[in-house]
Amino acid sequence: MWINTKDSFNTKLKPLRSILKIVSTPNSNPSFLPYLAEHVVEAVSEMEKLSNASSFRYRLTPYIDGSDHYILSDPTVGIPCIAFIHWPDKYYHTDLDTVDNVDPKELRRVGIATSTVALMLASPSISDLTLIIGECLRRLTSEISSKNQKTIGRVMRKIGRAALNEAARDLALGFIKVNEYINLAVEILKSICRVYGYSEDVDEAIRIVKDYGEYEAKRLEKLSIRHDVPARIEYDNNESKAREIIPTRSFKAPLDFNMLRKLIGENAYSKYIEMFEHSRNLKNIFNEVINFMNGKRSLLEIYWKVLAEYEEADLKQILEFIEDLKEVSLIKIIKL
Repeated sequence: MWINTKDSFNTKLKPLRSILKIVSTPNSNPSFLPYLAEHVVEAVSEMEKLSNASSFRYRLTPYIDGSDHYILSDPTVGIPCIAFIHWPDKYYHTDLDTVDNVDPKELRRVGIATSTVALMLASPSISDLTLIIGECLRRLTSEISSKNQKTIGRVMRKIGRAALNEAARDLALGFIKVNEYINLAVEILKSICRVYGYSEDVDEAIRIVKDYGEYEAKRLEKLSIRHDVPARIEYDNNESKAREIIPTRSFKAPLDFNMLRKLIGENAYSKYIEMFEHSRNLKNIFNEVINFMNGKRSLLEIYWKVLAEYEEADLKQILEFIEDLKEVSLIKIIKL
């Protein structure tokens, strides 16, 4: 496991209202590490409050690319990696990115947090194991609940507008997402054993999170019965096409989009420039589409996983991306 801190200390924060972002590992390479880091940062924040220090702004964020962590977190490399990054940062990678623009208080905070996490990983103990299992379980069940509540809210709004076909589709997607959340939670809990060895407490935590996931699925089932809206997806053309292909990557490590630009040419790549301008997450979504390729999953199954991770994803764009990768032999496609 790895912690990337190279972009963590850059700026004097107050004028910029910067936030310390704890960048999660991708769902394609799940780990307990983001939850441990968030817990430690919370503890540092509480310690700062007791000493009457200035406020400390931080947030755990979904996986994004852009620094060393995303190379290591690629499943073909296989090292779960988080990153501590302050953003926004007007000095970032400029000639003003100098020591006099470093915030010493923030340097101390991040230094304490990262060294604590590193020590807990390097010197595992039973007390640490108990704490990590508890923190992961608390955060995982909370995330499953909050994400499922968003689905319920969407379904209820569409029922209110009498858009019953859309409500039925969202309900079916809700069941798919809950299943993805459960599978992800199980893998995150299993990742604890990579550091701390086998534990019956991890097995018990997995049982609890599965039971909690079933409870959330029953909430969707009750909603379906109460409003007489069956969970149903009628596949459109893009979904039918994605269902019939299994993509397999032909390269290791993350895709270099500059290389893709050279391979497909400026004219073909211009659409991606426009896409990336309209969607800040799209490059991360494309990276995860590649990361989830294992020679067994259909593109539709990969799409469900990405949808569960980022909430929004455009399958038409993903299909175009897959076709371009195939044309330059970066992936192979098996048709079912």
